[in-house]
Amino acid sequence: MWWLVPSFRVIAALFLGLFLTGAISLSALVLAVIVTTILVGFSEELVFRGIVLKGALPALGTGRAILLSAALFASLHSVNVLAFLPLPNMLAQLVLTFTFGLVIACFALRVNSLVPVITYHALWDMVQFLGGLWSADFGLLIPLGILVNVIAGVALWWRVLRKRG
Repeated sequence: MWWLVPSFRVIAALFLGLFLTGAISLSALVLAVIVTTILVGFSEELVFRGIVLKGALPALGTGRAILLSAALFASLHSVNVLAFLPLPNMLAQLVLTFTFGLVIACFALRVNSLVPVITYHALWDMVQFLGGLWSADFGLLIPLGILVNVIAGVALWWRVLRKRG
């Protein structure tokens, strides 16, 4: 479980940055963001790491199952083009969600539980959306969070594949 500690530390720093904005206010919109991000974290992890990843393992093996779950997870986010997201932003989001999918699949396999990855996913989305609502300046924390996840993901990818074959 210690693999998730750096990622949760980044989340804690992001929430601290969010609270330091002084713009915290509770409203129906804020509650909707909180509930929605919890539901999205739960449902996306259940589908992509619980059903797709675990279901594909026996047929595809570990590496291909991880790639499939990450690719399907990223492709789900392509619907954001319907919200008129500019194409360069859409492509960047697809790369980031694919990378996140790879990393979180490795975490899920390593800890053998969806609870920590659901929690992480929900909190990551929540702090991002609330940061947008409250105009939080996270500085380098978002890129740092992505980098921490990529480093942990590469290490886990190697360990998970080596262990599971």
